[in-house]
Amino acid sequence: MTQKRLVRLAELTSLKPVAKGPWQNPAAVGSMQGYPVAAAWSRNQNHSQVSFLVRFAKGSWSAGPDGLAAFAAGSEDLRQATGKKAVPKALLKSLTLMEDGIVCHWPFSLFAPKPEAVAGVLKVLVGFAAKAAKPVAEQCESCGRETREGLWTADGVPVRICTPCRASQDEQARRAKEAYDGLVSNPMAGLLYGAVTGAVLAVLWGGLAYLIHRIFLWGAIGIGVALAWAINRGMEKVNHVGRALTVLLTVVTVLAGDYLFILFSAAREVEGGLSLRLALLAAQHFFEADFQEGSGYVSLLFALIGAGYILYVNRPPRFQVKYEPLS
Repeated sequence: MTQKRLVRLAELTSLKPVAKGPWQNPAAVGSMQGYPVAAAWSRNQNHSQVSFLVRFAKGSWSAGPDGLAAFAAGSEDLRQATGKKAVPKALLKSLTLMEDGIVCHWPFSLFAPKPEAVAGVLKVLVGFAAKAAKPVAEQCESCGRETREGLWTADGVPVRICTPCRASQDEQARRAKEAYDGLVSNPMAGLLYGAVTGAVLAVLWGGLAYLIHRIFLWGAIGIGVALAWAINRGMEKVNHVGRALTVLLTVVTVLAGDYLFILFSAAREVEGGLSLRLALLAAQHFFEADFQEGSGYVSLLFALIGAGYILYVNRPPRFQVKYEPLS
């Protein structure tokens, strides 16, 4: 269905359907009135939307930071393009002015906007750009030299760039990758950073849970985030050892915090308070108290979610930009 919409949108706007646009999914990409544009039916955090990109010459916007919002708020053309009684508030709210373009998103739930409506909105956005910014002329956006090679996509984003600049960027990417590959991981430093951070977090986790008399699950996500960050800082270059270390220390830290919570709670209920004997007894019954009668599994899950997020964000960098010709 999405592919049929893209084909129809391309027919209406003289754009080209591509397999991967600016939002890393199929899109219609090309140029309108000299402005590189892209539009796609996409998803963001499980919400469906139509995404728009209109690019102009960098730094050429002359209507001020509020000019785009002013254009949209009073635009009868935009209302007519959406086919609504009023322009959707979510679309207006998403309008973003960048140094070299306009981005906005049109959320929808059950029924996706038709290609005719998407084409209409895209043309109106191009009209906004034409009012206050210069088109991307036949000069390379990187070096400013004249080029007649036509538009390219750089990781899905439509750009005008010459062959020498593409070759130069490829060489820079190659050198950056070589420099990154030459970095040495330091797992011992990562272990030290992680162990110290984990010990502090376990005490804070157990102590806070004791004070408020319950396990605060969002704190488990914080533990995972903090541990992953600390290990990454210590290792400098995270590899598979660092990732395994992050998961292991996250599990150990949450379990230690849960144990301290159980121990402190038990000490409050028995005569004599905190003692070595009570600590040993709490350790013997820890699994039963934390996993059979408590929320141990949920705490671990939330902590691993936090650690997984940081590991995803800090995944090895991608150096090479993928260029594909649009003409």
